[in-house]
Amino acid sequence: MPRQRSVARSSKVRSPRRRTYHHGDLASALVDVTLRLVEVGGTESFSLRDAAGRCGVAVSAAYKHYASKGVLLEAVADRGFLALSDQMSATVERATGGLAGLAKAEACLVALGRAYIEFANVNRNLFRLMFGPALKGGRGDPRPNAPSHRPSVLLLTALEDVADLRGVSGENLESSKLFAWSAVHGFSTLLVDAIWEAPAEPALDRMIADLGAAVLRSLK
Repeated sequence: MPRQRSVARSSKVRSPRRRTYHHGDLASALVDVTLRLVEVGGTESFSLRDAAGRCGVAVSAAYKHYASKGVLLEAVADRGFLALSDQMSATVERATGGLAGLAKAEACLVALGRAYIEFANVNRNLFRLMFGPALKGGRGDPRPNAPSHRPSVLLLTALEDVADLRGVSGENLESSKLFAWSAVHGFSTLLVDAIWEAPAEPALDRMIADLGAAVLRSLK
């Protein structure tokens, strides 16, 4: 499987020297810096003043964009959800080339789960932020197009496509949705929180494939 890069390492973190920002630049730079800090030390590793200092501005300038550390962390989580949904879509594109019908739908579902787990494994502290007690995976976010909604929409839509092609509906479909989400998110959480010591990449890759097969078997 392609080696994944962390979201923070894929982002361009601005130089900490003081400079003049155009409107909107500082907001993005603060997210870049905070993303890096979260990756290294988790959400408790910094303050809004720290982030502002690393951008080379006074904390008062940061407050013009983010009213609190919590609001800034929400913006970082948004960045994470966008990266996760992009990774899911890219993995699907690689996995479904040349396929059609039920074979394509099944490959899509398995690929989405794989991307979710791989993202969590590479971006552990970011994943903890995104699905931690403060944000809960964006559940209850009132924004209709919030980035936090995208991964679940991708996963559940793919599951419904497989179910439709197999003729599954009603209570069986609802049970399969719960099983699929629990399997993918639970596996990810075991990795992220080091509850389970994951094997080397080839073995982990096979386990993710087995998990995808189990989800497909649940759709009956």
